[in-house]
Amino acid sequence: MQIHYQGKDFAADPYDFYIGLSEENRKHGAGVDKVQKGRLIPAGTTVPMLQFTPGANGEQTMLPVMLRLFDFADVPFEWYSHLPPVDVKHGVIEVKYSSVYGEHWRARSDRAVPDHL
Repeated sequence: MQIHYQGKDFAADPYDFYIGLSEENRKHGAGVDKVQKGRLIPAGTTVPMLQFTPGANGEQTMLPVMLRLFDFADVPFEWYSHLPPVDVKHGVIEVKYSSVYGEHWRARSDRAVPDHL
């Protein structure tokens, strides 16, 4: 797993990358299921890498920040159209994975369909 951000590549999952950007980010809540090298995921199942929980006042704080930080394919504009504009270069989350049969793919947050490598 890699994060492409501001012309650099980081070997990190999205949550660790986000938390490492600032001390303030540690205050936002999320459930994390990390994808690690060598992990087997059964066919037909999904791994929710990030699950956002509301803050004490019931408002979601981390999801809007993540939507501004990373480029995500097929995210409806109304999900983030009300957010104030931020001068941030969007990052891209990239995951390379393979099947037990040796087929290789690359999924990117800014593309809806994985690439067969």
